[in-house]
Amino acid sequence: MKIAFYKKLGAIEDFLIRWHTREKKWWIFSLAKYSHCELVFSNGEFFSSSGRDGGVRFKKIKSDEKKWDFFEIKISAENEKKVREFCEAQIGKKYDWRAIIFSQLFELNRENSKKWFCSEICAAALQRVGFLKNEKPHLLSPNELFVALRRDEVL
Repeated sequence: MKIAFYKKLGAIEDFLIRWHTREKKWWIFSLAKYSHCELVFSNGEFFSSSGRDGGVRFKKIKSDEKKWDFFEIKISAENEKKVREFCEAQIGKKYDWRAIIFSQLFELNRENSKKWFCSEICAAALQRVGFLKNEKPHLLSPNELFVALRRDEVL
């Protein structure tokens, strides 16, 4: 199993996410490296929540290394199955625009258990198998998820 982080500048929403989640807030011209993330199952299917796709879904995405950074997740086949079961149970839930605005933009710690954004659902799925125990998924941007996974030595 892998996790893919979208690194291409992309559309305006990608730019805005990368700009808002940058490390050096005082430097207005800096950008965070990633604007989106997806779990990638061993069968090649991508899973996440996407505003462009209307919410939570599995999707076939071309594994283009010019657009994505891919990282292997240290996970057993049994745990990948548990992650997949969680993901399948979330299919069809809407994208959480309010959490993006109120938890990410204004940092008001808002979440909705019936809606998800990308890094939130990826983190929540991995928590089902013991990763990221000390994290609150709705507070993680794609960049913060990357840092948390590295810190926990999941990648």
